[in-house]
Amino acid sequence: MGREVQCSMSNMWCVVLWFGALWYTAYIVGAMVYCDMIWYYVARFSM
Repeated sequence: MGREVQCSMSNMWCVVLWFGALWYTAYIVGAMVYCDMIWYYVARFSM
């Protein structure tokens, strides 16, 4: 299996898109968890 991976550091666009997708996913997950915590405390203290 000596097949070279096309998505290497020489292809900067692939790296940029890959990191962009990774950061975007992390941002969405973080925002969801953050909003979930806020709603949890709001519901907890409004009782």
